[in-house]
Amino acid sequence: MFEKFVKSGSEFLEEAKSSLEWLGYLGVSHPASRYWQYIKKMQDFGVGVADEYLERYVCDFLNSYSELLEIIKLKKAFESIDSADYVESLRKVTSGQFYRNRADQDPSRDYLFELSMAARILRSGYAIELNNIADIVATIEGRRIYIEAKRVKSLQQLGKRISYANDQIKKRLAQDCSSKSRGFIAVDLTDLVNPKTQMAIASRSDSIVNMHVNDHSQFVRGNMKSLHKGKQSRTIGVFSVSSFCGASQSSEINPAELISCRFSMFVPYDSQNATNHYYANEVFSRFSNQDF
Repeated sequence: MFEKFVKSGSEFLEEAKSSLEWLGYLGVSHPASRYWQYIKKMQDFGVGVADEYLERYVCDFLNSYSELLEIIKLKKAFESIDSADYVESLRKVTSGQFYRNRADQDPSRDYLFELSMAARILRSGYAIELNNIADIVATIEGRRIYIEAKRVKSLQQLGKRISYANDQIKKRLAQDCSSKSRGFIAVDLTDLVNPKTQMAIASRSDSIVNMHVNDHSQFVRGNMKSLHKGKQSRTIGVFSVSSFCGASQSSEINPAELISCRFSMFVPYDSQNATNHYYANEVFSRFSNQDF
């Protein structure tokens, strides 16, 4: 099941501008940054565009929408927190390139994924620390949880990155004096589930969402061996996420809609373990279905 959150285009742009103004207040963004370029792309869409260039402009428009959505999410989660820990990460996020798939190495979006995952946890009502002990340290249901966030762009690297994350968690937990502490891996599979960064256009928004859910689920089921690579007894499992953008075609009955699908799927390492079972059914469900 998934929830659908609907907002008008004008409301979205106002929230996006407000988020960029917040970044400017923090001193990590300026009017020439890529995020203000996204605003301009959306505002200028369709103005004087020849038919042969329309497809490219649609892709730019959807890309801008997707990128701005992430910044809106961060503002909603972090604006009430007085901490210098996340400001430096935000500075790195805003320095990235315009398109997410134009380079093998993209540290700005690695930091963006870490902050996005931290935002999910914050908006679920849990406390976090961004202190370089781990990518994220959270206190969830009385347990200290070490989270390693990995954005994977290559299928060949998936198992290696998961194994490395498990090793990092093992080292964090070895230094923790509490036997209750645990860890989990958060992995962004967007570039693996949709390697060509395709954006769908369909008659119904539900069709696009269902397509994305099926693609993500099939990928996870087909790569269980890699997602279990190097698993540790105190690693709860892998929380996988991916994003996908598309648009529904307008009709006399239904107006056109931009769709940003965010799907998550938890892979527990030991489904019979009571702690893992609780997290799978209670905690991780709170990380999903969040309004932006």
